[in-house]
Amino acid sequence: TAIKAAPKHANAPRSIYRCGLVSVALGNQLKAEKFFQQVIAEWPNHPVAVQCWVNLGKIYHQKGSYIEAIEAFRSA
Repeated sequence: TAIKAAPKHANAPRSIYRCGLVSVALGNQLKAEKFFQQVIAEWPNHPVAVQCWVNLGKIYHQKGSYIEAIEAFRSA
């Protein structure tokens, strides 16, 4: 994939974020969580990292992990 070929490309954070959105749409919360966490870990100051935190908060809330959800929303 393009992400594997150029993992540090300027568009990589946004592409990985979009992979997370697709995973959510397909019902694969665990995979989405990993994509969002990857963006946050590797590009914490990228503008899309904020959306990753918000989506992580939603995933944690759906799982009933309310403390983690609050922390994710606060980090956004």
